Amino acid sequence: MGVPRGNLALAGRWAFSMWQNPLMKFIIGLLIGGGIGYILGTRDGRERFDEMVTGLQNLVGEEVVQQMTDFLDQRTAAVRKAAAEGLDTAADIIEDRTAGNGSATAD
Repeated sequence: MGVPRGNLALAGRWAFSMWQNPLMKFIIGLLIGGGIGYILGTRDGRERFDEMVTGLQNLVGEEVVQQMTDFLDQRTAAVRKAAAEGLDTAADIIEDRTAGNGSATAD
């Protein structure tokens, strides 16, 4: 159903009938809301985003945060090493089990 041309009354009835469709109401509302959000978000949102980035950079640069990061890195080193060894072992087991069944593996 195209837009009627040449008859203003017919075009008005067409627009009114389209507005009665719930899907069209949703789509029009979504477009209007998206446009408003985009316009407001690009202006104020960029400034707020820059503020958050600056605050995060300041937080990461704090000495206390650096000390905590180093401490956690030392504490988790053993767990990361054990997990890596476990994954290597599991990969070796899977490779051994699939080697004899004729499946093609890329080496």
